[in-house]
Amino acid sequence: MRSSSRGSSTFLLAVLAAGVKAWTSGETRLELNGVNSTVLGSVRPGGWNDYYVDAEDEDANIYFEVVARTKRPDALGVYVFEERLRPREERLNPGAFLDYDTSSMVVQNGERKYTVVVGQCYVQKGTRYFLGINGVADGEITHYSVTAIKVPGALPINGTVRGSLCDSRYLHFFWELAVAPGAGGGIRTTLKKSAGELDSFYVRYEKCAGPVGSNMERLSVEGHGVPSRSLVLPRRGEELVAGRYYISVKGKMEMCGDFEITTQLLGREQLEASPAAARPAGVSGLLLALLGAVGLHLHMRARRRDW
Repeated sequence: MRSSSRGSSTFLLAVLAAGVKAWTSGETRLELNGVNSTVLGSVRPGGWNDYYVDAEDEDANIYFEVVARTKRPDALGVYVFEERLRPREERLNPGAFLDYDTSSMVVQNGERKYTVVVGQCYVQKGTRYFLGINGVADGEITHYSVTAIKVPGALPINGTVRGSLCDSRYLHFFWELAVAPGAGGGIRTTLKKSAGELDSFYVRYEKCAGPVGSNMERLSVEGHGVPSRSLVLPRRGEELVAGRYYISVKGKMEMCGDFEITTQLLGREQLEASPAAARPAGVSGLLLALLGAVGLHLHMRARRRDW
């Protein structure tokens, strides 16, 4: 995934400074990570501009980023819809959209960033996803750039992937074992912040998303003093079974962060020597997950009240 400091915003400013009319569109196709992955637009007060992408597989996240030069946090409303565009008068009904962002406090160089995501958990191959950009009714014409980014979800064993995430959004990744590691081995998964801030990451077995009880672990990476955290599986006294293990990364509210996720296959001696494998699953891990879920619920209620 691209760095959080994108070149699209610089290009947008150059176009506007030159007096070129930004491209507005009713239903424009965005190419995921392609030549046409970033386009320019402008939306009038109360108006809508619509875009779409086609999911080519189910093993990736779809991340939309809208960058606008505006002083108003609520200048734009950004919404993701699945399979079809509803009539405009129905778009803001509860349950009509998959994700939304109607207030952005993420500001870089005078530009405000809105982000919405279709997580790997929910992406279906062959499905069309629509992005609707709505101008605030009592505002003015707002110029922006919109980018559609495909973020692969598969984590290679003994490899590293990089990503970026903003404002309490989630990205979902996974690694898989066709067979359990022999000779009592295991796997260490490490999330390292390379810039900015993040909230936490979760680990689940065979469930990309679900109730709190499906979390094997929640590890916080908040704060400048916590640049990385690691989880080693299996925990002491347990065995690592074959299957898919999901790593869900949560962004920090009103901030952006860049990160790396690294997986490392461990031999028996490395596993036994790892402090990250010492703590068994228990009340402390569940308590952290419960607190995280409560915080997310309160945050979403606050965002909906604003909306």
